[in-house]
Amino acid sequence: MSYSKSVYFIPAWFDDFEDFTEKLSKEKLLWERVDSQQYSPRYLLNYAVRIAQNESLFQLFNLVNASSLNIYMYEEELDLKNIPQIEQVRMACFSTGVGFLEFWINYDGMTPEEISDFAYLFKKATKMCGKNTENNICTLYDVAKSILPENLNANLFFTSTAPFKYECSCFHFIHIDESPEDNKQNQDRLYRLSRSYNTNFSFSFESDYDMVYKSSESDQWGGSSEGLVNITYDSKNDESDYYLHHLKLSHLCIDYYFLYLLLLNQRFASIQYINDIACVFGKSQAAITHLNSRIVKLKTVFSFNVISDDKVFQNVYSRMYSILEIEHLLADIVDNEEQMQIVQNARSAKTEQLSNKFLFGISILSLFSALIDASNYFDRINALRPLATILGFLCVCATITLCVVWLIKSQK
Repeated sequence: MSYSKSVYFIPAWFDDFEDFTEKLSKEKLLWERVDSQQYSPRYLLNYAVRIAQNESLFQLFNLVNASSLNIYMYEEELDLKNIPQIEQVRMACFSTGVGFLEFWINYDGMTPEEISDFAYLFKKATKMCGKNTENNICTLYDVAKSILPENLNANLFFTSTAPFKYECSCFHFIHIDESPEDNKQNQDRLYRLSRSYNTNFSFSFESDYDMVYKSSESDQWGGSSEGLVNITYDSKNDESDYYLHHLKLSHLCIDYYFLYLLLLNQRFASIQYINDIACVFGKSQAAITHLNSRIVKLKTVFSFNVISDDKVFQNVYSRMYSILEIEHLLADIVDNEEQMQIVQNARSAKTEQLSNKFLFGISILSLFSALIDASNYFDRINALRPLATILGFLCVCATITLCVVWLIKSQK
């Protein structure tokens, strides 16, 4: 069984996970929630699987009638004999506040080179298409906005600074019957697809942000900061080919898919939290405490260096973890947290000083009250009764003098 598919991920920031998923669940004519058992990984470690199975951490939704979406597939530009088909559209939601709108595309009968040329155009969400009629929505971004109800307040491509940077992260998985005789052609395919470059794009493969990993001669991976690709070839080995034809696609659609989704969640959540920390000045203490709790949750629940006991899964995860700079992003969060703690300490010290002043004022008033009451005792002594008022006044003056001296010395 040959297969060629891609998942195009549009990052979305919705902030409030519970509110977002609850509202999306109510849009039953548009979206339906997927049972976690349908996409639960089997080759990842338990703490990663637990995220997929815990509805308070992760939820997945399918778009109803996704195949009816009227998205332009660049037939004119590419002159394709076989038109890519929209297989499904999903909304993956993490409790970090990050989600991914996913467009699953099926390429029946297309070559890797045709897929590269198509992906280069399709991943650019704001790119205008060549066919502009009343029945066609011109950009992927417009389509994405139209299928998310306005009351959801989802901010798409929230880490991008300009519309021309609205580009999807891509996961391509392709099975080809025969491997190329030229190894360079194979490497070129992996590189182009990992970055979704077209066949006219000149490139150099020497980069710290690109990787090629061969789990076997018939099963090869390419990765970059822009995407992940797996290409498999028939090996003429019965056991290996059985795995490639009957089991590998399921692993790609469930285990490897969720592995890559976890990586993207760590990256995009980290970027958003770094931005939130930078905007912490002027925020209330409650807002800072809430941000701190989110950061702790990201680092303790969603971030880890080991994903699987299986060498292929772990190799892909570790290499993409490095390429996506997740470790450095988390380190930046820690550094910024320390600076945020300095701000919090300064605020606490200021609040403490203010509290001390209030307490001091209350103490003075209490002392005056006690001295006034004490002057009544002078009236009970016959010898001091004529001087009771003067003695009470002198005690008050002495107390005021001592307080002033104490304040002056404390200021010094």
